[in-house]
Amino acid sequence: MSIDYSKWDKIEVSDEEESHKLKVVKLNPNQQVVLGKDGYKVKESVDKKPNELEDVSKEWHKRILHGIVTVDSHFYSQDRYSVNFYILVNFDYKKLTLKFNETSISLYDNEKEIICREFYSKIKKDESFWNWEIVNLEIDWKALKEYSKKVNSEKLKPKLYFESKVKAKFIEVNVQKLVEITDCFVWWPKLFKDDVEEIRIVDNSEFIKVWDEAHEKFREKVSNQEKIPI
Repeated sequence: MSIDYSKWDKIEVSDEEESHKLKVVKLNPNQQVVLGKDGYKVKESVDKKPNELEDVSKEWHKRILHGIVTVDSHFYSQDRYSVNFYILVNFDYKKLTLKFNETSISLYDNEKEIICREFYSKIKKDESFWNWEIVNLEIDWKALKEYSKKVNSEKLKPKLYFESKVKAKFIEVNVQKLVEITDCFVWWPKLFKDDVEEIRIVDNSEFIKVWDEAHEKFREKVSNQEKIPI
């Protein structure tokens, strides 16, 4: 009896079973899976590593120097004569106006007071000594807070990277400190009296230098005064 091998030509090998098997795809560190209605796609990740981000320390250093960052609220910087600060505007408004006196700042929207804060120390209340404007900034509060601590408390010069930055609106304000005693400069350990955190001075050499300069000026003034004979 002979065997008819021609029937084998009509047999098909099905890959249906293979199609139901779990497929495993190995991803590279810079790849990510994106799910959609048509299945999934493997894409190159767009997230940047810290060493690929832009260092913004040069831009932000002057905004927090000798000051404190209060997350989701405000931050400030200062020198001998002035204080520059930013208040977060995280609410809707129609018409903002600011009013100042020697001890406090008040923010109004359509004549309705919405913020009133008392400064740590007195300022010059005349309009020629203060100014303000609305500004839009990209900020990473957590990163800025850590950066401020390193700059102001630890006296370091670190780089600053915003990994989780958000766009925010601020009121930028500049005021002049009120000097009630000639050649005496007031250091603000915090912006507002009810702020909890204060600046912790580690290196007070700069403060001592300023004090010595002021003391020397005072001695010169005294020595130059005409002596009254007794």
